[in-house]
Amino acid sequence: MPSNVAMEFTVQYAGVIVFGKACVIQESEAKRRGLYGLTRKYHPGMEAGEEYRPITDEELASTSVYAIKIESWSGKENWPECAERSDEWPVLGEKKVG
Repeated sequence: MPSNVAMEFTVQYAGVIVFGKACVIQESEAKRRGLYGLTRKYHPGMEAGEEYRPITDEELASTSVYAIKIESWSGKENWPECAERSDEWPVLGEKKVG
């Protein structure tokens, strides 16, 4: 997000960090369920075999899927309406008349 002060430029973000034990899922149908679950989460309403080609056995064999047993997590979000600004400098978008 831009500002009228160089040191106040920032970005909006939301993030989560998890801590735990990860393991590789070996069983094909469990891998397939996990991958389709991610697809449904990020592209709801799209179905394999209708809007896109289903995962092939070859693709599944060449893909690793991990499960994480979460022991703890933390998250944060920065979503202000605008970056910090200075009253000593024109607001962005306003031109000096002079």
